[in-house]
Amino acid sequence: MGWRGSVLVVVLGLILVLAECAKRPFFEDVSHRKGIQSLEENHRRVPLGSKYDGATIADLDGDGWYDLVLSNHGNNAEWYWSTGDGSFEFEDPRLRYFDVHGTAAGDVDNDGKMEVIIAIGGSAGSKPSTPVLYTQGANGRISRTRGEGHGLDEMAIRGRSVSFVDIDNDGDLDLIYTNKREEGTMKAHLVYENTGEGQFVLRKNTGIESADAWKIVIFDINEDGNADILFFTSFGPAELYLGTGDFKFTRDHDTLPLDLLEYAHCIAIMDYDNDGDLDLFIVRGSDTPRTRKPNTLLENRGTDGYTDVAAEKKLSVLTNYTSYFVTYGDFNNDGYIDLYVTISTDYTGPRQKDLLFVNEAGIYFREVKDHGINASGLPEDGNSAIAFDFNMDGNMDLLTGNRNSTWRLYENKTDLTRRHYLFVRVGRPPATELDPGLDRNPLGAVVRVYTGRGEVFTREVGTPGRSHAQAYMDTLHFGLRKNEAIEKIVFATEKIYAKVAPAIMFSTPTVRGVEVTFVWHLVKSQKRGQVKNARARVTLMSFPQRRGIRNKKEPA
Repeated sequence: MGWRGSVLVVVLGLILVLAECAKRPFFEDVSHRKGIQSLEENHRRVPLGSKYDGATIADLDGDGWYDLVLSNHGNNAEWYWSTGDGSFEFEDPRLRYFDVHGTAAGDVDNDGKMEVIIAIGGSAGSKPSTPVLYTQGANGRISRTRGEGHGLDEMAIRGRSVSFVDIDNDGDLDLIYTNKREEGTMKAHLVYENTGEGQFVLRKNTGIESADAWKIVIFDINEDGNADILFFTSFGPAELYLGTGDFKFTRDHDTLPLDLLEYAHCIAIMDYDNDGDLDLFIVRGSDTPRTRKPNTLLENRGTDGYTDVAAEKKLSVLTNYTSYFVTYGDFNNDGYIDLYVTISTDYTGPRQKDLLFVNEAGIYFREVKDHGINASGLPEDGNSAIAFDFNMDGNMDLLTGNRNSTWRLYENKTDLTRRHYLFVRVGRPPATELDPGLDRNPLGAVVRVYTGRGEVFTREVGTPGRSHAQAYMDTLHFGLRKNEAIEKIVFATEKIYAKVAPAIMFSTPTVRGVEVTFVWHLVKSQKRGQVKNARARVTLMSFPQRRGIRNKKEPA
């Protein structure tokens, strides 16, 4: 996706270790130890209905650690602040009597702290609503308002998904709010322009209002610098809309084989084969009627379009149940994206174990059966999952959210002490440490890391597997296998993939005895060293630790 304004890219650190043979990832449930509470502890149990297809993971307060906003459908949400040492503290967002649906986070007023927006359903159409939005004060306390306080009151709808995106490439985050269309109506979705300082205005006749589906994934499929939107649903067909950058979208029938995206529950956009472009993995299976569909892996072949290679790569798994959700990450730091797929029985049988697929150098995916994430019996059912490194140790972890059950945090316990990895933080440190004129909304930015061996590893700022919730993961993890040096880091900006020459913009610090070259683009300044004439030294950021209870005031 294209994005403008000055954006800071900070390389957090390169952990240098020796490489070895392929590793089988293994996870351990650390939920209780790390502060993740059960539904019973918070009195939020609603039979069969909890969870709503995804979680919002984001560094909400800009301290370098990921915080969690988790939906439980009709029985409240959960908000967890990272304590800065790999643990979490619960805060009650007080939404027990709200029909909580999709969630998203973004810095809508560019003050360095993120706002959180939550879509509210309409109680099966009887009570259409506006979204709920949380802001952070100077003292770190959160306050809750309805959409009316931010201009998000044009229409009360049956809210499903909320997504931040810079539609017009002006450096701030606009909003797409999707709705479940009522029979007999023509328009369902709302598109809001960010007018500055956290206020929005409705933009009409953008071209996407009448899309039938209500789940969306946003990316720049044609690489023209403008946000494109793929609508999808587990009830029917998908629709692709290409953006023009001026709040207009045109429906496209040719770029993707849309018949292979029918009945999609969740879509992951990632580079599975390390060729530098983005592919799509789609988990499918109709809800009503229950028509089983094989999963689809659409390989991006450039001018030749997209080709389904799921069978060739051993991913077209067709079980007696439904593949429901997918998330991804490099779980063994071998440089290739691995996949985690949740399985739903819709309570027609015992809970089935989710599927973990290890990427074997882009050639095929190998299923790992003993991954440590255990399934229990009825009435729990597979639903959500998201991969992220909660303790920033270089091993990608997993958060799962099963229907009628508790969110669970699984730590990656794979022995990767002899593997390399890299963190690249895009758009940090917080605005308070930067030039006040620094615009930084890198949501959707594509970052590529090039090694001296001619390899390229590609990641995107955003959500590793999209359904109803949108994450804002701007600290990107790259497994590097045995690579000990990085040649350059390049990220997409405006209408091209910028190639910034090291002679113009670079630094070669020594990290644990290994010389590494980093490339920056459009950096203005930071407290720890001025950036002038496009020359800078990279600052290796450390993670500040936060201790003790946050002691925040509950929202009104």
